[in-house]
Amino acid sequence: MISKERFSGCKSGLILGLLVLMAGAGCGGGAEPSSSLNSTDSSGSSSLPANSGTSVDPISRDPGGVALNAATGRLYFVAYGYDLFAELDSDTGQVLRSRSLPGGPMRSIVDAASGRLYVALIRNDAVAVLPQDTLSALSPIPVGRHPRALVLNPNTGLLYVANYGDASVSVIDIATNQVRATVQVGAYPRHIAVNPATNLVYVSHYLENTVRVLRGDTLQEVAVIPVGRNPNYLWVNVSANVIYVANSTEGSVSIIDGATKKVQATVSVGGLPNGIAGDEAGKRLFVAGEGSRSIAVFDISNPLKPVAQSPYELPHSAHGVAFSPLKHTLYVADYRSRIVTLISTDTNTPLKTVHIPAPN
Repeated sequence: MISKERFSGCKSGLILGLLVLMAGAGCGGGAEPSSSLNSTDSSGSSSLPANSGTSVDPISRDPGGVALNAATGRLYFVAYGYDLFAELDSDTGQVLRSRSLPGGPMRSIVDAASGRLYVALIRNDAVAVLPQDTLSALSPIPVGRHPRALVLNPNTGLLYVANYGDASVSVIDIATNQVRATVQVGAYPRHIAVNPATNLVYVSHYLENTVRVLRGDTLQEVAVIPVGRNPNYLWVNVSANVIYVANSTEGSVSIIDGATKKVQATVSVGGLPNGIAGDEAGKRLFVAGEGSRSIAVFDISNPLKPVAQSPYELPHSAHGVAFSPLKHTLYVADYRSRIVTLISTDTNTPLKTVHIPAPN
């Protein structure tokens, strides 16, 4: 069921006073800030310098508990409770390599151009860097407290890290693996996504019930958008410029028009929606519910007015999801049980369920 937008305007009472980038920022629908607005890092340097850019598998924009490199056919799984990092064959589900990765690996993302993986380590306050050929961790990159999520803009080569513990976002230049800036945002940033076409970054704030919109080049705040209760995962439909927000304790998905920066609709999905992924070409949205044994599926032919379809049944709980448009396969992770299920989105049936051994 789709309800009308439940909020309007800018609710300043939701902003917890942690913002340091408010100059020139407006609420949803306002004009973009001018390019002269700069953010500053702890050293006081202004703006984020230009980057020559790099390419990345588009599937990895929002990896959840699994990340996919389409160029190599490798799937990567993390389970922070076990300090586990594993590499799987994305066709067969075979576990190719696994290793202990201390520090609480929460999320991973693939840069196909450099052949490196970046993993948020929530207990170590750092991002691990692993070459895909060896999976031997390089020197970790210190970020803010308790990094929970990360996303890479393939057009700029900048990696954005949501630091849950100190209400900040760190920006890493993957050409140098150096932090360019760390800026304060709202409280409890839970997840982060980017639209490479607009170079806007979206940050969900779990206890504020908001999504913040930041400029990717300066991290200047553009808007604060009220959404549902306890927003978590985000997925950006780049071609439609629409952002989907999983409201984890409300059982709903908020749908944001990227142009107006306002919620256009709220869709009931039931359960506790956690992972979220989309198929832009096939016009489908997949929403995993924590504790649920199914994936809610929506037709997004009209991106702002999705229509529910028959759910995908699972043999286990669902947490993170990733989708491969090349293989027409959905990868569903249960990090607590160390399970990944491969689902054919052509036949809507599970192909294989893989149990990943705990590290030695």
